[in-house]
Amino acid sequence: MRLNAEDDGNQDADGNNITASTYGTCSLDITDLGTFTAFADLEVADVQAWVEAGLGADEVTALKTSLDAKIAETITPTSVTKTIGA
Repeated sequence: MRLNAEDDGNQDADGNNITASTYGTCSLDITDLGTFTAFADLEVADVQAWVEAGLGADEVTALKTSLDAKIAETITPTSVTKTIGA
């Protein structure tokens, strides 16, 4: 699964919206395949609902909060790396 976030109120030096993303895996319960959906028939909203249910509301909230923090760090860095010399 991939979760993306975008801040359309702030742009980077190239004029692109500030973004953040996270990537991971999620196991789904397949013990009952009585309601099996063929891959070609999958809808994004259905898959999203399955993944969110598999992760649980607290984990979904934590992931979204983490992305918000990444965007905030990009907009207002708490540290900056500098190189001295050539």
